[in-house]
Amino acid sequence: MDIPKDPEAVAAMVTLILKASQRATKELEQGIFKNAIIESEKGKILFAEIEGNILTLIATKEAKLGIINLKLGAASEVIKDLV
Repeated sequence: MDIPKDPEAVAAMVTLILKASQRATKELEQGIFKNAIIESEKGKILFAEIEGNILTLIATKEAKLGIINLKLGAASEVIKDLV
């Protein structure tokens, strides 16, 4: 899997996607944004906001979303305790 090498470019893209997701959640009166999933031909990208921080996961198309979501939930709890 090819992952962009420029961390600043990745951070900028993630921020734009997160802000758009937060706005859509608010405008559509869906409560507080928790996470977003993008599925593409080559894989999946997951975004979660944790205490004002953004966690981004890039996975292969074979990755199981159920398992990823379980691990993401556990990681979120650990990260909340750290920040």
